[in-house]
Amino acid sequence: DYNIHSKIFKSPKLKVLDLNQNILNTDQSIIDFKENKLVAKNPELYFSKNSTFGNYARLKGNAITIIDGNTEIKKGIFTNCKPNENCPPWSMQSKKIIHDKKNKIINYHDAYLRLYDVPVFYFPKFFHPDPTVKRQSGFLIPSISNSSGSGNALNLPYFHAVSENKDFTISPRFFANKDLLLQNEYRQVEKNINHITDFSVKKLK
Repeated sequence: DYNIHSKIFKSPKLKVLDLNQNILNTDQSIIDFKENKLVAKNPELYFSKNSTFGNYARLKGNAITIIDGNTEIKKGIFTNCKPNENCPPWSMQSKKIIHDKKNKIINYHDAYLRLYDVPVFYFPKFFHPDPTVKRQSGFLIPSISNSSGSGNALNLPYFHAVSENKDFTISPRFFANKDLLLQNEYRQVEKNINHITDFSVKKLK
């Protein structure tokens, strides 16, 4: 339904495709074209396969508000794991997720990192660059790996852009047997030099 006087659009089901090929599905959506505002229930945001989040990145929640392109999702869940019938291997669940379009940052408030739906880390605040950012300091997407010696492990990398030609990545890896591995990479690019230094430190239980 669209009211030409109030310029308010209402829809029980809505699907939006943006310029970056991200897809948003919602229920009970209201768009106020005067205020450039969208509010809706049960948002499901599927990021473009060309984004830096990977081919299966998606974000779901209970409610969404978009004002002038800035987005707030209540009780949101983010993961980039391949969809399956069970819970994803990892997900970030948060009371409130805010996408700051101007600064290109996604902020999480009261967030839990969950492994197979079990909370393992609590973050009062957590952030990472949005999928349009190619190079910016912040947390990178977590991953799960397996070692024959130490078993399953959670990798939670942090990327720091030192300058335009220098960056540093620290990747703590938390193993199920309580071992800890700190993997680090320093990169520097000059006119005739492309330098990479890798080193790691492991703490046994």
